[in-house]
Amino acid sequence: MEIRAFSDRESLVSALVDGVSSAIESAVAAERRASLVVPGGSTPQSCFDVLSKRTLPWSQVDVTLSDERWVAATDPSSNQRMLAESLFVDQAAAANLVPLIGEESTPEAGAMRAMERLSAMTRPFDVVLLGMGTDGHTASLFPDMPNVGDALADGAPVCLPANPPSQPMPRLTLSAEVLSDTRALWVLITGQEKRDVLEAGLLASLPPPVLSVLSRHSAPVVWWAP
Repeated sequence: MEIRAFSDRESLVSALVDGVSSAIESAVAAERRASLVVPGGSTPQSCFDVLSKRTLPWSQVDVTLSDERWVAATDPSSNQRMLAESLFVDQAAAANLVPLIGEESTPEAGAMRAMERLSAMTRPFDVVLLGMGTDGHTASLFPDMPNVGDALADGAPVCLPANPPSQPMPRLTLSAEVLSDTRALWVLITGQEKRDVLEAGLLASLPPPVLSVLSRHSAPVVWWAP
């Protein structure tokens, strides 16, 4: 696992956006649609604000989320709403969103339908960008999630319902296996606390979910700034 450390968050954002832009251009140059998996949360939002202004072949880019809360796309807590307001604007308005949540009545039905939509995306993905919580979760792979073992196992479904007791609402999440099926697996974290959590997890007898995902990839990269 490589850790790319930056002196400040502005430098991190600039370098990360350069990396995503290069991946998009390389995919299109190879005559395939670019495929990106991105997280929700406030930390990546600053990257999306910058990325959305880049002049790229956005009409040939498919974007989906690593996870989503079981709420309407108009809900303030929706990751899809955050993307609509920060990434799918300016130049990137031409990109194609592959949503995790549609009009299904339950998370279980939603997970099945999401897998159908995701099957149209080019894999391996070109970039999977993840976040991480101070409990070591990534996407909605939480340590206290009852089916976390299933979601981290070989042969797991592409998308699963997640209902960890620590969270106020159900979610959908991509599994560890599909998140690691990518040319570039990147984790974006800021602050010393999260770096300490990640490094402590390397020595733990039971690694946190984020490390279970990273261990599946040959060259994962952690992007960090104080």
